[in-house]
Amino acid sequence: MDFRFPFLLLCRHHGTAALLVTQMAIGFVLLSLAWQAGVRYHAAVTTSSGIADAELLAIKPLGKGAGPIDPEEVLAGLRSLPGVQQAASSNQIPYGTDSWNTKLSQHQHTHHGAVATVYFGSETLYETLDLQLTEGRRFRPAEQRTFGDAPPRVAGDPPPAIVTDALANRLFPDGSAIGRELHGWPGTPPRIVGIVDRLPQPAGSRALADDRVALMLPLKPSDASWAFFLVRAAPGQRTEVATRAHAYLAAAFPDRAIALPVALDALRHSYFRNERQRAWILAASAAGWWLLTLLSIAAAGNLWVQRSVLRISLHRAVGATRRQVMRAVWLENLLLAGAGSTLGGVLASFVFDRLPAPWALAPAPLGWRIAAALSILLAAQLAATWPAYRAGNVPPCRVTRKPWVRL
Repeated sequence: MDFRFPFLLLCRHHGTAALLVTQMAIGFVLLSLAWQAGVRYHAAVTTSSGIADAELLAIKPLGKGAGPIDPEEVLAGLRSLPGVQQAASSNQIPYGTDSWNTKLSQHQHTHHGAVATVYFGSETLYETLDLQLTEGRRFRPAEQRTFGDAPPRVAGDPPPAIVTDALANRLFPDGSAIGRELHGWPGTPPRIVGIVDRLPQPAGSRALADDRVALMLPLKPSDASWAFFLVRAAPGQRTEVATRAHAYLAAAFPDRAIALPVALDALRHSYFRNERQRAWILAASAAGWWLLTLLSIAAAGNLWVQRSVLRISLHRAVGATRRQVMRAVWLENLLLAGAGSTLGGVLASFVFDRLPAPWALAPAPLGWRIAAALSILLAAQLAATWPAYRAGNVPPCRVTRKPWVRL
């Protein structure tokens, strides 16, 4: 006898069924957000930064003292240390907290442009960072000028500038940026002579400058009291070089507070702290929500099995087998999970992609969406295992002494 057992929730408890579908839809969206945050963080930490992070050390400014210190004197001493490949002074360091920023535009009188972080330093800054030139040329020694305490106004011929590829594409999407002028810097507008692939921004620029937009000028600091120093160590010798550099600076400038050199990749790890925290928070939120959802599925199933014992027993008495009863419970949860996954996919595709960053959802790959939906279906089936087992074990004899029970 082919006897079909009716659903417990879908037939009689539409509110509970709708609540479970909504919970699973929200869970799908949280999974999407957690996946996107994880992908963004992984891409951020694995993408090449454009500089030699693994070989660089950053040294903070030497601070105020009895008098100014020539940065070239400090650089000469650092270059003489064993294991040092190159050293440079700079107004700021990649991933650091101090930042210099300015708004640049293609024309003088326009509100459209890009906010860029501004680097300038000694002649060896380009070589120390190991920047990758994609177009144009580097600065020439004759183009280098000294930047003191006065505003950096460069008179005369347009000073040269090196920009990142992102800034060039942002301001000059119609063609090559080489030879074009940048308006917004005090004094004569700089003229672009070179384009580099990437130049990481300081952490202080993240809330101010546009992403991956940077400008480099041939201005070297005039005083080590406010200049940062970058030291490029030979492969495998960065720890020893950091110890030697600190010992040298402490001995050469005893009246200054000398900070310990910091590895640049350690600063990069701190630089992506927000992305890392967001990924973990969303992952924990998705895990907690799904734990609550699975418990809700199991609790709802157990509750309605308990309330429907006599009805289940009556169906068993008139011919429903244990397998048919269990199959009906599993199929019911499969339909609920499928509806929740579909609704969550619709929300993720048509609602959350219109939210501002970082909550906007990028289109997820089809393979990921299928895997997420299958995972939800499997989890719902596992959560329904105990209710299905209980329903299947209801004996037919429970209803034999209650003839008033109806289907």
